[in-house]
Amino acid sequence: MISRNNLIKIFNRNLISAFTLLEILIVIGILSTLATVVVYVLNPAELLKQSRDAKRLSEIQTLDDAVRFYTFNSGTLDYGTSSVVYLSLPDSSTTCSSYSNLPTLTGGWTYACKPESTYRKVDGTGWIPVNFPSTQAGSSLSILPVDPTNNNTYYYSYIPGSWVLTAKIESAKYLPIAQTDGGSDSARFEIGSNLALWESSGGGSTSTAIIATGGTITTDGSYTIHTFATSGTFTVTGSGSVETLVVAGGGGGGGGCNSMGGGGGAGGVIATTTNVTSQSYAITVGGGGVGGLSVSYGNGSSGQNSTALNLTALGGGYGASPQCGDWDATYSSGGNGGSGGGGRQDNYGGYSTGGLGTPGQGYNGGAGGWSSGGGGGGATQNGGPSGGNGGSGYTSSISGASITYGGGGGGAHAGAGGTGGGGSVGNNGSPNTGGGGGGNPGASGNGGSGGSGIVIIRY
Repeated sequence: MISRNNLIKIFNRNLISAFTLLEILIVIGILSTLATVVVYVLNPAELLKQSRDAKRLSEIQTLDDAVRFYTFNSGTLDYGTSSVVYLSLPDSSTTCSSYSNLPTLTGGWTYACKPESTYRKVDGTGWIPVNFPSTQAGSSLSILPVDPTNNNTYYYSYIPGSWVLTAKIESAKYLPIAQTDGGSDSARFEIGSNLALWESSGGGSTSTAIIATGGTITTDGSYTIHTFATSGTFTVTGSGSVETLVVAGGGGGGGGCNSMGGGGGAGGVIATTTNVTSQSYAITVGGGGVGGLSVSYGNGSSGQNSTALNLTALGGGYGASPQCGDWDATYSSGGNGGSGGGGRQDNYGGYSTGGLGTPGQGYNGGAGGWSSGGGGGGATQNGGPSGGNGGSGYTSSISGASITYGGGGGGAHAGAGGTGGGGSVGNNGSPNTGGGGGGNPGASGNGGSGGSGIVIIRY
């Protein structure tokens, strides 16, 4: 007779064996899909922003209530020093000098910070210089609240002389509150008895009424930066002005086939300020052109265009090199593009001109010469002729670091790549710089491929 425990063991064993490996994999796949959908729909990053904004709105309202209570219940009113913007940031410097990239204030105005040891006290030594417990009724505040992030982008501010309190909003859900609070700064929530003080101070001079998603998002001081190393979508809530850098893919360098290949032209570079509104913008990041092959048609291929916010940067022109066995220079000039590709030279004495760059985006490629290819044009300089260097690129700090984009590829024989990602002889341009590929010397050898482009948006 089989015991009850043995019956249970047999039942469990049969139940487990009833699930095949395929069925288990299907279940895992369904769960993974559901998890992805939940993350996409809920958008945890946006939910965190909303949570912080809700806390900001609540705390700024609490501070405003405390100042009003102090106003009606204190015999001697002392709101602080006029023409001073008090910040919730702790700093050993009384003028907040440790924090870079704070908005530049109007002349005659200064920032004020308190040390970490006292900045949250409510007795007038904290970041708000009001002695809240000095009223006969005391104060409900036991500690001064500070921004949930509390850095040089997100902080609370207080200005006395009557008063105004502000907090910067970061979520799309709560941005309309900042835009309709009666103040002048549509990116910050403003509350108090005199909202005009914030505009007078200049403290909102770099604020914009923009909340956006897309790309890799970072901050640099008071700036928010969206970097697109690949194509994507920039989705905006609100409206305002943004700084924009659009760099196309660099051109490929010419290959070697009894020839000195020209360097690839840099991808076009556009640096400008653009107005955006509430909508989704398609961002296209162009790839670099392929270097010319020594075994076939020796020209490199041109880089691909990059587009963003109705701006189009043109791909860099290809570096020239003749088709093996066909030395007709007429068909071997450097390609036109954002910046022009370099011309070529062959062992039979022929050489060609460099390609043309696009005004406002890049410069011309250099002509080939005896035993040497021309350098590819760069964003700020023509490519050098006859074994010349690639043209120099454009240096920008829009990403938060100083980086040079759009250097031309070096011409074969002796040319070096231009600053900004241009490849030296036969080498590839650096990715996400739009640098041109280097031309390849000799009887064989492929040209360097151009570097891919990039799009960076800052506000």
